[in-house]
Amino acid sequence: LNDVGGTVSASFSDADAQNLQAALNVPLVQDKLALRVAAIRNVNEGPGGRTLAGDEQEVDDEGVRATVLFEPVENLSFLFTHHQMDRDVERFDFVQGPGAGYNGPALSASDRRSVVEGIGTQEQDIALTSLQASWEGAGHRLVYIGGYQDLKNRFASDLDVGNAIVDHLQLQQVRTDFEVTSHELRLESAGERRVDYNLGLWYSDTETDTKLHQSAELTGAFGIPAVPRGPAVQEYLLGLDIRIPAGAENKAVFGHLDFHVNDRLDIGVGARYLEEESDRSETFVFAPFLNPAPITPGVPLDNLASGLCPTILNSVAPAPAGPGSEWVREFYTGYCDIRIALPSTFTPAGDTYKEWVYDASVKYRVSDDVMVYFTAAHSWRPPGITVGITADVPDDLVFGAPEESDAFELGIKSEWLDRRLRLNAALFHQSFEGFIGRFEDVPYLDTNTQTVSEGGFTYNADAIAYGFEADVFWMITPDWTTQFMFSTQKGEYDDAEVPCRDSDFDGKSDNGSNPPVAAWPQGTVVAFCRSDDAISNLPDWNATLQSEYVMPRDTVEYYLRGLLNYQPDNDNFSTGFERKAYTMLNLYAGVRSSDGVWDVTLWAKNALDEDTLLQLDSDATLAEFSSGYRGVSVLPERELGLSVRYAFGGG
Repeated sequence: LNDVGGTVSASFSDADAQNLQAALNVPLVQDKLALRVAAIRNVNEGPGGRTLAGDEQEVDDEGVRATVLFEPVENLSFLFTHHQMDRDVERFDFVQGPGAGYNGPALSASDRRSVVEGIGTQEQDIALTSLQASWEGAGHRLVYIGGYQDLKNRFASDLDVGNAIVDHLQLQQVRTDFEVTSHELRLESAGERRVDYNLGLWYSDTETDTKLHQSAELTGAFGIPAVPRGPAVQEYLLGLDIRIPAGAENKAVFGHLDFHVNDRLDIGVGARYLEEESDRSETFVFAPFLNPAPITPGVPLDNLASGLCPTILNSVAPAPAGPGSEWVREFYTGYCDIRIALPSTFTPAGDTYKEWVYDASVKYRVSDDVMVYFTAAHSWRPPGITVGITADVPDDLVFGAPEESDAFELGIKSEWLDRRLRLNAALFHQSFEGFIGRFEDVPYLDTNTQTVSEGGFTYNADAIAYGFEADVFWMITPDWTTQFMFSTQKGEYDDAEVPCRDSDFDGKSDNGSNPPVAAWPQGTVVAFCRSDDAISNLPDWNATLQSEYVMPRDTVEYYLRGLLNYQPDNDNFSTGFERKAYTMLNLYAGVRSSDGVWDVTLWAKNALDEDTLLQLDSDATLAEFSSGYRGVSVLPERELGLSVRYAFGGG
């Protein structure tokens, strides 16, 4: 409200990366009204790599944010913010493997190469608007916070990541519109008192609309017998459009009390009562397609009788797909085509939830420098939705259930050596009833088209999580500081039955290929496995060490800084993949003004150039053709860069 000021910064690297940022703050009415505008432009090559055709990945972000602060009188303020960001991405998946002899060379993960013929794209528009109003008087504060979010996401990708069929794209297009409106009104205590409080009302309305288009490759799309080469015969592709609109209205009343029993003991309790009404549905719309039925393979039917397929067989055997389907012709020798028109399907789902969430905490100051605490909490999370599965699967694989959990934490926060050493540590445990998990790369059978694909499912299952974390900060000298962070954690399903990749249907998750249609047990469209597997890909423990040494010289400071993160061997992958241990080292060297006005930094990310394999997928297949490749994720290559920053005025 008082000073004109701002900042400009820029960062460049050898990974074709540029990050440009600027901000300007201008008082419009002294002490009462001010405007701040900030902007960013960020361009980089994402995880790097190239396709066989030489195409590279690219991320292009542009954003602007405007903030207005208005304080017309003492103790009354209004803060208005609008944020707009556009994101354009071109991306693809890396693969490794020998290939199939026709779709590319032998590749390793360290090659960082992709064999896709179509580059995936993402266009994202994000708009966030918020208003915060605050009035304070007589030891109380009244706060209103309102917000509106508008997100548009357009995503297109070639699902044939292993190029199992050349000269063909298995294109999937997803469009999601996401809108959220929220309001919160809160009355809270201000100043020092024996009991602090806050009471509030909450309302939110969330509307999402997801539309997906994809084609499934059916028998005949690539010849009979089939060959792994396009272009596809379009009439043997099943076009599918899926729409999933969802809405949720949430109303809540909440409160929290902090009792300052004495100078050392604080007790806090809080609760929220919420009511949520959700309304969801899924609509499938199928395009007509042809399905060849073997009558006398290899024998030309039209030589027996002109138009045999559409005339004779309709009187002998009705088309098996029901109304709208009919025998039409012979395209492949000895096969009669059935034109199939599947009916659209509509699956509604909705519910009303009335839930309590609550917490309690105790803090005790053993001394001025040591505090111990204990917290317990019960939480609730609304259901998840599966998007992008192009087959008719059980409802609980599309529309999940809510999640509830109970959590406990016991910790210590302390300072030692005249506050030059800080030690914080905590133990935690959380149990989940219906944990909302995500299961990727799961095969599923489409009974309408008799094809097998793979996708990701959102699904509920009981789970537990527990662990320990510690943080030590030490000012070794006034110019040399170091910090060590360590955490060990375990999150696992509790003897749960979950969707899985089970290529031989023995009830155990594996990394095998998609089972052929004939191998699926009767009535099964997704395999389930009994699981005690990890609920995330985090390792059982990890450690981070960072340190900075500063050399003051008159009006400038030279500094060296390092960040070292160690990840141990990690077998917390449901596919059986085991990630090897690796060390990530980032280094920084720079000079800055003592008053913080400017800063110049040279840096190296992944200075040791580690190329550890982070994830290994199953064999990439399409239309039951094996590509000979498996999708992989690998650490980004070493990146060298320069960053500069300058502040002026009140910036």
